[in-house]
Amino acid sequence: EYGDEYVNRNMTFCVGLIVEHGKQKIGAHCKTIMEKLRVIYETATLPDTKDNAIAAIGRMVYTHPSEVPLNMVNT
Repeated sequence: EYGDEYVNRNMTFCVGLIVEHGKQKIGAHCKTIMEKLRVIYETATLPDTKDNAIAAIGRMVYTHPSEVPLNMVNT
């Protein structure tokens, strides 16, 4: 669905940085970002892709705790 896994690996890393440094501009999009990262995590075969997706989610929880749907993190 999202193309080449090497692209997904790099993209999830970049999403993590954008989430971390995006300040208030990202907060309203946390649910959508979580949904996309979850799909990538669940379909990834490379450990680095999974690691980057989890790291991006962690950055989101850390920088936007009130905006992150925590029920999506636990499942």
